[in-house]
Amino acid sequence: MTPDLSCERHQDSLPWYVTNSLSDGERAEMERHLASCERCRAALDEWRDVAAAMRRADENIPPDTASLTTWARIAHQLGAQAEPAYKSSKVNERNIMGLKDRIVRLVPNTRATTEAAEGARPRGPLRRAMDVVAVVAVIALSVGVFGFLAGRGGGSSRGKDAVAAQPACATSKATVSLPANASLLAIAAEGANDGWAAGTIWDDKSPTSPPAALLVHLRNCHWAPVGTPIPNVQLTDISMASPDDGWAVGATMKLDTTPMADGAPRNAWEPSQPFALHYTHGSWQQVNLPSYPGAKAMQVKMVSANEGWMLLYSGKRLITTNGDTSVGYGNALLHYQNGTWANFPMSFLKPSTGLADMDARQPGEVWLAGFDNTYSQPNIVAHYIGGKWTTYIGTAIAAGANIQTISEISPTDVWAAGSASSSGSSLYHFDGARWSAAKVQGVPKKEAAYFRPFINTIVMTSPTQGWAFGFYMSLKPTRTIRVALRYDHGAWQYTEPQIHGTTIYAPLSAFAQTTPSQGWALGDHLIDNGANAERVLLYYDAGVWGAVRQQS
Repeated sequence: MTPDLSCERHQDSLPWYVTNSLSDGERAEMERHLASCERCRAALDEWRDVAAAMRRADENIPPDTASLTTWARIAHQLGAQAEPAYKSSKVNERNIMGLKDRIVRLVPNTRATTEAAEGARPRGPLRRAMDVVAVVAVIALSVGVFGFLAGRGGGSSRGKDAVAAQPACATSKATVSLPANASLLAIAAEGANDGWAAGTIWDDKSPTSPPAALLVHLRNCHWAPVGTPIPNVQLTDISMASPDDGWAVGATMKLDTTPMADGAPRNAWEPSQPFALHYTHGSWQQVNLPSYPGAKAMQVKMVSANEGWMLLYSGKRLITTNGDTSVGYGNALLHYQNGTWANFPMSFLKPSTGLADMDARQPGEVWLAGFDNTYSQPNIVAHYIGGKWTTYIGTAIAAGANIQTISEISPTDVWAAGSASSSGSSLYHFDGARWSAAKVQGVPKKEAAYFRPFINTIVMTSPTQGWAFGFYMSLKPTRTIRVALRYDHGAWQYTEPQIHGTTIYAPLSAFAQTTPSQGWALGDHLIDNGANAERVLLYYDAGVWGAVRQQS
């Protein structure tokens, strides 16, 4: 490892070090590096100055946190407060931009806040550096990002006392209390000690018993259900705009008793209508959605408390065109603005187009990924920005690929993944102009000939960090190998996760990062001698994966 790369990685972790949010091992490694690195010690001093500026301004935060004009005034004040601390030292802009990159990931309305503050920034020789500091501080204060870094909870209280009251949670030490027959489907982390998971309680051994919605909250290093399970509801996804605002979505369910060929009732629970819960003022409340009979909400992505996207799916059906019969897919897209969810037209959509994934990080834009079975190269990615849709189809992404998942950092930094293309790659990057295939480093030599992975989930946590989960088939001997590919500063690295405390038979299906080396995931564990599976809550801690310990 070169000294520059070592410094870059350590400086990426300085915000967590300043707020005492690193694990004991990470903190010890950081202090060993700081003892011998003058460059990183200087960067540490700058982060402490930023922290001090945030805390000084914290005392004057107005209650109207939704007003961008108010934040523009604070940006000016922060610039004035922070400038003297930087007159005598060289600003490490790379390190400050590293936090800004993370905030773009965590707080998707960064662009709007930046533009609103533009007219209020100080001018002069230090303008560019102080612009970054001011905007970072404004964004951090407006959504509690500094509290996020310090591991604070989801309450509305602010200030250094509130931050200090919440200790950091080592994911490997966490516990969970899940009821019987619980299955989690999505996670949204809001800090080292604040997060939500959504799913369903349903006894598949009693098929006529109704499913019920399940929400689980992380506080004090323990995951526990909140509220009363809502009967006849399945939750499939969750997205938090901030610790104080978020959405959980799914569908109301109905029992299909249609007789089968032998006359017995089918007894299968099917979506009846999309369903949504809104978290605000400390509680979850149901919100009515536009009517889409037979549809469920697959995914929700909140860009901010005032904007978001919801992808709906109403199943497959047969369609006939000019005497030819093919499979059609029912997708719809909802857009949240001004407190209302409304249908959003997709001009590119055809009955033969199936949408598999969605991501949105910036105001006024969204990415969709899926396939169209009328094309010889069926993969398709659609991007809405600037009032219009742009599609990338087939070889515009990669020949022979099948796109299943997409993750955006910015409009010029997007990753998609799925099945392997004709070149053998399963990971594709968009730089704002074109897509290109990425290689994976570190594949074992004995597996290199068979390494054509299928990626079901990709999660980019910053411009320099990300994960892709999937599997591939090894032929000597024949076996399925699950992989967790890690993106680290420009390169994808092969890892084959060994899960402590459980055996996972399928690829990990979700991941939420809390610190540079910690996070949460979901995986499937076989039960009943392999006849059934249950969803397991997993932790990631400094390269180690394991099952979160169930607590009665």
